[in-house]
Amino acid sequence: MSRAASWAVGLLVAAAPCVHAAESDAFSRGDRIAATCVTCHHPANIHIPPLSGTSAAALSSLTVAEDTVMHRLLSGLTPEDIEAVAESLARTGGEAP
Repeated sequence: MSRAASWAVGLLVAAAPCVHAAESDAFSRGDRIAATCVTCHHPANIHIPPLSGTSAAALSSLTVAEDTVMHRLLSGLTPEDIEAVAESLARTGGEAP
């Protein structure tokens, strides 16, 4: 391998983590959490209500609604996480970010 080719390969290998980091930084923590919510709450899923238009207050109320599985799923989220998820869902209309 020539010196130039070796240098180019080294540059690409060194730059790869930077490209990946830039892509992942495009999504906020709320976006990443909301993407997992939309797995079940996708607007096309007629068996589980969609989350479009759901406020942070409504999501927070689900943390104590012990008659659903949602209180278990949301119990690991902080109030800031819930607010971030609500903002993400409002911005994306309930779709995955």
